[in-house]
Amino acid sequence: MNYSAQVGSNRFRIEVKENGSGGLELKLDNRPIIIDKYEFEANKSLKLTIGGHTAEIVVEKNQEDYQCWLNSRLIKCEIMDEKSARYGSLAGGEQGSRKGHLLVAPMPGLILKVEVEVGQKVDRGQGLVIMEAMKMENELRSAHGGIVKEIKVKPGQTVDKNQPLILFE
Repeated sequence: MNYSAQVGSNRFRIEVKENGSGGLELKLDNRPIIIDKYEFEANKSLKLTIGGHTAEIVVEKNQEDYQCWLNSRLIKCEIMDEKSARYGSLAGGEQGSRKGHLLVAPMPGLILKVEVEVGQKVDRGQGLVIMEAMKMENELRSAHGGIVKEIKVKPGQTVDKNQPLILFE
């Protein structure tokens, strides 16, 4: 499975594959990493053995990101599967960014429905707009949480590619 991760201002592409002997083969931006053994405990703790060395990572999920504790060091990160990351970028979201989000039209089309209102709080993955494009209905979802500041379109309106649809605080 492929993932996109943001740690601070650094963005990584992660490929994960089980190796059949209880470990994992990772590629972090195409650099191979072999994890000899891994265990999940209580859905929060992950023990990794790499090259004979064991590390324990405690993971806590917040609404928008993950907090990972490694050797008493806090690391905040966002992790999403590659498909969600692609949809987020099409929807105008930018992984790791928390200000001035803007949902834009990923292609020309017709707005069928706006599913949110100004002032409404939205969560990552929540449906925002239903748009018809290339004879298909597409639900554009939020790539992040936030509050709707302005809706720039209405049902029945045609839009061009990259046209602003919704602005978030």
